[in-house]
Amino acid sequence: MRLICTGIAICAALMLTGCSTELESETPTPTPTSTPTPLSDQERLDQELRTAVNVYGQIICTKLAENPDARISDVVESVVIRYVPASAATADRLGAAHRLLTDSAARYCPDQAARVAEGLAEG
Repeated sequence: MRLICTGIAICAALMLTGCSTELESETPTPTPTSTPTPLSDQERLDQELRTAVNVYGQIICTKLAENPDARISDVVESVVIRYVPASAATADRLGAAHRLLTDSAARYCPDQAARVAEGLAEG
């Protein structure tokens, strides 16, 4: 019995010595990380419009359904004021509102998509 205990003790000592030597000799290698490239103004606006469609699309469709006689140009003005991202340049705000209306209608209320398209075409 004593021989077995001595053998186990020697194996354990060898294993611990071997493990500690291996751990000390290993040097950690740095993990390369990529630096995200900054977004262009157009890419940032696209991302914000996608978010706005996800967040406000259902509300916009509800308003379109509640006001079937509303002129789309009036709706566009309301959308510009309430939902177009503030980061959009002044010149881009109308186009962003058109895109927000079109994308929202296509995604959340396809029954209103034709009305929106016709209203935007009329101006």
